[in-house]
Amino acid sequence: MKEPAIQEIDLTPYARAVWARKWLILLAALIPAGLVGGTLFLMPAEQIVSYSYTFPWTVTDFRLCQSHLHSTGSLKQLAGVLEEAQHQELASKLDRVQSSNQVDRIVTLDAFPPPTAAANPDNARVNLVTLSVTVTTRADPVDIADTVRSYFETMFPLWRVRYLYKEQHRQLLDQAIEAQTRRVQTERRIESAKTHLQALKQIAAESPTTRPTGDDLLAAVVIAGRKDYLPIEYQIEANQTEVASLHRELAQTDLEIGYARKTIKLLEQVDQYIQRQILQNQTIQNLHTYLVELTQNHQNDPELAGMLSRMQSHVELNMPSRWRSQTEPSVDRLPKGTASAAAATFAVVLAAAVVLVLVRESTSPHRRGLAAEPVRWHSEANDGHSRDPQQQEDQQHAEAETAQRMKDVPDQ
Repeated sequence: MKEPAIQEIDLTPYARAVWARKWLILLAALIPAGLVGGTLFLMPAEQIVSYSYTFPWTVTDFRLCQSHLHSTGSLKQLAGVLEEAQHQELASKLDRVQSSNQVDRIVTLDAFPPPTAAANPDNARVNLVTLSVTVTTRADPVDIADTVRSYFETMFPLWRVRYLYKEQHRQLLDQAIEAQTRRVQTERRIESAKTHLQALKQIAAESPTTRPTGDDLLAAVVIAGRKDYLPIEYQIEANQTEVASLHRELAQTDLEIGYARKTIKLLEQVDQYIQRQILQNQTIQNLHTYLVELTQNHQNDPELAGMLSRMQSHVELNMPSRWRSQTEPSVDRLPKGTASAAAATFAVVLAAAVVLVLVRESTSPHRRGLAAEPVRWHSEANDGHSRDPQQQEDQQHAEAETAQRMKDVPDQ
């Protein structure tokens, strides 16, 4: 059995077709590549402006700033500040933010060393914090980034003081709940002690002839799960002392609850003021003035006045001058990738143009084996110029027969 013959494919016509259209292919590839490269070249480059902070941060401070920078309220507020400063492009980007990842592409807060989950947030320190702002503009990027930096340095002291006061508020709430629980327990102990004391007094009031003795006496004074072996008079005195001590404990607990309640109310009042200051983009100096006025209004209450004085100390330790960046900002220009994008576009379009030429060549009538030539012969035969040898021979034979008949016809 003979093996089928291998049919060779001639690629020369395809190469000739591509070469014949080489300038058209190159032009088709160069035009879009030039458009892409020119567009990227004319677009403003992205620039990252970074500010460094070297004051002693804690992990809690760093995470507090991150949470506020990622919050919807802070982003809208920052966008409003940028709009007032005529930085519409960055403001619109912040308005369109939908996730934390999108925020990090515009405003980023980094720490060194990076805080770990196992670190104690209140004691662990961060040596360096960097605030980075990504700006796309032809104008001065530092001018736009300075607006973000100014907002951050103005708001952070208020965020931090409010966090400290909220922690104090939470601790006071826990203390008030714990004191209230102790008060209920003390009241129950007082009721139990009073019941026991009443029973002892009743036994002591009985006449000596009817008063129980020995085991009967011990059984009689077993009240509320207690068994005392002292004489009745001593037991009465001891219970009276216990009741008085419990009343003093109850009074002290009431004082603690009262102090916690009025302090919680004061902290809530200060927190509302701080919240208004944040919404109005005010500085922490206004909070300090407000606390001074509150201290003067509570001079008759030494406890609240002392607490307000401590709150003023917190504010003084968080003045904006302490949290400002002390170094010049660094500006890094991000590469736009103009050459690589143009080269990639050129390569893709060039390959597509070559493939298109090859497809057209392979689907042409000549390559499909269609009978194009017979059609052309038929057209030529109608004109009397057929190039088919058999057809020419038949035509010559017919012409010879016609000429012979013409000779055989007699002249009239």
